[in-house]
Amino acid sequence: MNLKNKKVTKPSTGVSWFVFDETVIGLLLLICGTFYYTYHTLSFVKKEQDISNTVIDKTRIATISSNDISPYLDGVVQIICLSNNEKLTSGSGILWKFENNKYNILTNNHVVSGAKKCAMSTNDTNNKNSGIFSVEITNNENKKDTDISILNIGKSLSVGNKNISDYNYNLSSLRKCPSKSSIGSPVAIIGYPSYTKRDSTINIKNMGTVSTVYRATTNGIISSYDTSLLKPIGNLSNENYFISAKIDIGNSGGVALSKDTDGLCMLGLPTWVTVGDFENQGLVQNINNIIQ
Repeated sequence: MNLKNKKVTKPSTGVSWFVFDETVIGLLLLICGTFYYTYHTLSFVKKEQDISNTVIDKTRIATISSNDISPYLDGVVQIICLSNNEKLTSGSGILWKFENNKYNILTNNHVVSGAKKCAMSTNDTNNKNSGIFSVEITNNENKKDTDISILNIGKSLSVGNKNISDYNYNLSSLRKCPSKSSIGSPVAIIGYPSYTKRDSTINIKNMGTVSTVYRATTNGIISSYDTSLLKPIGNLSNENYFISAKIDIGNSGGVALSKDTDGLCMLGLPTWVTVGDFENQGLVQNINNIIQ
């Protein structure tokens, strides 16, 4: 046998294929990792955008706009009373139509308590006086643990008044807010606060000359619940509300509106202000404790 000319074949080690396979696997892992990272990053961004859009949508729903309150502005009236010592006081009230088609004013009892005579002054949507009527305070109606009076509208006291039925009673048909609205819900207060008093005057028959007070709106949120008069301690079935919206002397008896996913609703009546060391906190009587 000629061993000298015989071709000897060396066994293959497979190193080059191993290197190639490792490179391919590495590239595949890199591609998969990049895809995984990109997919989850985009998913996270989309999720954040969805959450953001949801918050924005809820914020838009919960924002009380001028369009929301415009149909109700001239349904809030000023209540002017003359006390036994001839002192004039001012508060707010709501034009209210009951199921028996009786036209009344819903207000706080302390607005008319102790007065010998009162009158109602209405302003149109431009804050121009649109009528003055007497208010019959002898038939006021009070409910225990609520500072509420339901007053009869009396005789016309100014020239050019419309018929009582032709004024704005939209608030009496507005949906009531849930019996316990959420903390943080928006609030709009409409009334006749003392800080809008001006030097111009109006004359009310048998009462005298009264400074003009303009209707005003302030905004805030429900900041806390007042449970001090809930059963069994008191006689109320629903919490009243502490709110951050500005309430001043004269706002008592006006209206507090709120808004949820079902739209605008009546929260209740602004009643008084608690003055603290650093913050003034208004209180609203829950409409569900007032109108059943």
